[in-house]
Amino acid sequence: MAFYLWDAVQCTYVLLSIIFNALFVIILRKYKKEFSGEFFNLCISQAVADFGQLFFGLFVFKLPCYGWYFDDLLLVYAKGWLPKVLMCIIWMFTTAQVIGMLNLAANRYTALAKPTDYSTIWGGNTVLYCILAHWLIPAIYVAPILFVGVHVERNNASDYVTFYFTDKTVENIYYGTVTAFAMILGNCTVLVLYCLAFYKALAYRRKISSSTSSTTAQTHTAANHTEVKLAVCGFSAFCMVFIYAILMLFTYIAMDNGNDQQATILQKIRGLLMDIYSSMNPITLFIMSSKVREKFGELLHLSKPMKTKSAVTEVSKSYATSPRHRNQSTPNLAMLSTSLNYLPSPANPSTRKLSEAYSRL
Repeated sequence: MAFYLWDAVQCTYVLLSIIFNALFVIILRKYKKEFSGEFFNLCISQAVADFGQLFFGLFVFKLPCYGWYFDDLLLVYAKGWLPKVLMCIIWMFTTAQVIGMLNLAANRYTALAKPTDYSTIWGGNTVLYCILAHWLIPAIYVAPILFVGVHVERNNASDYVTFYFTDKTVENIYYGTVTAFAMILGNCTVLVLYCLAFYKALAYRRKISSSTSSTTAQTHTAANHTEVKLAVCGFSAFCMVFIYAILMLFTYIAMDNGNDQQATILQKIRGLLMDIYSSMNPITLFIMSSKVREKFGELLHLSKPMKTKSAVTEVSKSYATSPRHRNQSTPNLAMLSTSLNYLPSPANPSTRKLSEAYSRL
């Protein structure tokens, strides 16, 4: 049984990532009032794709490839239906990850580059259409795998189990399209969207700070900062898959040059980067969002639910305990209204978006 330290560490990381991703989806669904909005709906869909890639990647490819866990069963059905179904599933989740990454990048670009049009663009059924595309396109893409030859064999030298297409033409088509559209076109599109989004966010912050009052500028800057933090979460995951694409190119070059040792090392690093990419989105949200950390603690019973007091209660309490008004039973409503003027009004669509942005993190 060929099971090396690198493989053991990687499998342990993947197993922990599977658990973390599952908890992340549970939190977004259980506390959907706190995590409402288009971005988090897209995050749920992407988290499912990440979970599927990690789960099937571990139990269908990694562990059997390392000579452990139902590899004999795979070899019994080496030329039957089982390898086709398993390869179909893992390719679907991998393709869905790329489309989900595009969805998140488009959402963040709109929020930062076109904040006034965000509700119009992402209102209605836009999120629903994006989620349908997230899963229908991969399903259509991988369906032909069920009708072509997929074979499994054991490498007697390493004891590893390998999946491959029996028809080289089919193999070239699938790996070629993944390389061209997912790794090159998809990555370049996402990179451009994030670069434009961060540039527009910086320009917007400078414009607000120079053209409005200090109170209004602070309000808009805080909302802009929240949107930037959400964009950083998606961009950090993209960085992993971008490096993965570069290493894939170098792996192909090493294989063409007959440098098998270098190609093997690059393949192991690529596999680790893909696993990190699949777990990066919930990890970065956990690091950057205090609300996500709070809900993780509540779900695991590591912390008590935080009770938030309304702004009206806080202002009334402050007013009642002040030396000047301590003996008055009821605060002046005009003063109370004045004290709350700085808060976004839910009735105003432009300020409602700011209020929603505050509630995300």
